[in-house]
Amino acid sequence: TQAQGQTSSQPQTQASEQPQTQSAEQEENNWSENFSVEFGAEMAYGNSRSIVGTYEIRFSLSYGDTWDVNFTIEGSYGESFDTGNNKMKKDRNEHTMNGVLDRWFLKKLIAVSYNTTLTTNEFSNIYIRWSNGLAPKIRPLSEWWMELTISISPSVEYVKTYDLLTETTDWTIVYQIDMNINFDKNQTVTLTNTFSYTPQFIDYKKFRIHFETNFKVKFLTYFTISVGFTYDYSSFSLNDATPVKKSDYKISTKLGITLK
Repeated sequence: TQAQGQTSSQPQTQASEQPQTQSAEQEENNWSENFSVEFGAEMAYGNSRSIVGTYEIRFSLSYGDTWDVNFTIEGSYGESFDTGNNKMKKDRNEHTMNGVLDRWFLKKLIAVSYNTTLTTNEFSNIYIRWSNGLAPKIRPLSEWWMELTISISPSVEYVKTYDLLTETTDWTIVYQIDMNINFDKNQTVTLTNTFSYTPQFIDYKKFRIHFETNFKVKFLTYFTISVGFTYDYSSFSLNDATPVKKSDYKISTKLGITLK
């Protein structure tokens, strides 16, 4: 009788372990991540006139249809001509770090998004600019060939200038549209576009415009090559001590590697 009891308990134990194993596997399969590194060259005109080297590091992490985390560090470095002061500067320091956390609802139709951005740009007289915003986000179109996202983000922005080290803190509103176009279902050829309009909360005459488009081709499974264009416009200078042009234009090309 004891032998029969022991024998019958074994299938029950195995049966109870199977659901636990399956749930653990499903939990692991819900996570997906992506890491990419790109290096290239960039030609800029506006507050600087230069051809410099560029870098970009991206990491993204997703959990099913619920959470998205995106982290980016990018910048450029090289000898540049300062068109504002009409002289050659030793180097061009321009670096940006951005982090985005999205909590999605209704199968990635609506999200609450937190965005933080840290920027330094010597030629635009920005020693440091740190902005933080919390935004509602909606994705009205999500198909294999196109993804469209719209967000409106009240943000607080801290700025410290290069020349006088003056400090200001302002409230802004970031209106942003992201549109990604895929030319095939495997996403080997893509066109990404971002447009944002950022006025100050109190004085709408002080605003910034950012437009960026990037055409990317993936080849040999892990490698990418891309060509991009960026336009930045600021309707105001941070102070009158350093002349700063309102518009900046950049054309870039990059070679990268992507790991999943």
